[in-house]
Amino acid sequence: MNNILNNTNKLYQEVLKYVTDSGKEDLENFDIKKLARIFQDVDKVSDTLKKITSHITTHKKMLSEYVIPSVMEDNDITKIGIEGIGLLHTKKGVYASILKDPDGELSQEAIQYLEDRGHGECIKTKRSIHHMTLSSIVEQKIREGDELPESIKVTPYVKAVITKNKKG
Repeated sequence: MNNILNNTNKLYQEVLKYVTDSGKEDLENFDIKKLARIFQDVDKVSDTLKKITSHITTHKKMLSEYVIPSVMEDNDITKIGIEGIGLLHTKKGVYASILKDPDGELSQEAIQYLEDRGHGECIKTKRSIHHMTLSSIVEQKIREGDELPESIKVTPYVKAVITKNKKG
């Protein structure tokens, strides 16, 4: 990872050579072939970082949503302080989504449900509502004991969370 960051920084320094102190481009000194190579290198690094990020995100999700919660449950651990890391605990929540009708629009039943409960402003269009906003509303309605329409799909989750130690 350090190698990628060092190479990226070197490429960035090369690009900076083509910018004057005032921040204006010095077009007469551009070596277009060299810039094209730098651009190609930066593009490759960007693609590599996207792949690495995707891979790491997959591992993080597996650990936080499956492995750690399972181990904690199997060992009757609700929370544990770990030196140098912080407090490891689990968080329960829900992922919520609205089923769509055959035209690709959000279910009218779900839209009506949200509007009747004062959440109509959360609906961006007949085709979308931000998933985190919807999940938050649904979580609140479940706590209140409100019955949800069938067109709102709810998936409960448990995931591991680290609360870092506060340093005074």
